[in-house]
Amino acid sequence: MRFLVLLLIGCAPKVPRVPGPLGAVGRQPHVIEPIEAPTVAPPEVEPPPRRARPDAFQQSVVSAARRYLEVRPEGFRDDCSGYVSAVFDRAGVRLTGGTRDMYALAEEQHLLHHRKEPRPGDLAFFDDTYDANRDGRTNDPLTHVAVVLEVDDDGTIHLAHGGTGRGRTTLTMNLYRPDERSDGDHVLNDWLRRQKPGDPSNTHYFAGELWRAFATVDPDAVSATE
Repeated sequence: MRFLVLLLIGCAPKVPRVPGPLGAVGRQPHVIEPIEAPTVAPPEVEPPPRRARPDAFQQSVVSAARRYLEVRPEGFRDDCSGYVSAVFDRAGVRLTGGTRDMYALAEEQHLLHHRKEPRPGDLAFFDDTYDANRDGRTNDPLTHVAVVLEVDDDGTIHLAHGGTGRGRTTLTMNLYRPDERSDGDHVLNDWLRRQKPGDPSNTHYFAGELWRAFATVDPDAVSATE
């Protein structure tokens, strides 16, 4: 019988013994701590540039520009630079000469800038608005000047100018989209050069395409040159 019992035990399947918790056999449990995802700071969104409010002088320039859209200034040439001279004269600054003279003065006094959104009261200079030297080519720099009236939230600039086929009037320009006439709802760029047969293939016509630079006039700097 004893032999039979031993035999039965020897034939029984061996079931592996599963110990209880590891702490019960003297080992510390291995705890897997959750891996924290690295904290990523949200990207900083750069706020749109704040438009500087025009100072008293610039406000007086805008006011004079609007006035001379309705009232013809006396004693000034009836062209673009004559209009600008009248506007600044009323604002208390004497600007004389043509468009190139005004540009040269602004360059000399370091007043030029190329920001896409100017300040009200700034001057705006343009190239190739007509074939000034009548050679049939687009090689006519500084042929027009205007005064900035205001800037819309989308960057559309409204200007006043003279010496056009319609006399003294307003002009629209958007330097973010200089080669587009409109966005479907609003005019972005007015025509500033009249299209003619025989124009060179590289001729541009919209204000944004013909723009050259702005100038923020410093009345003290300009007056010092007089």
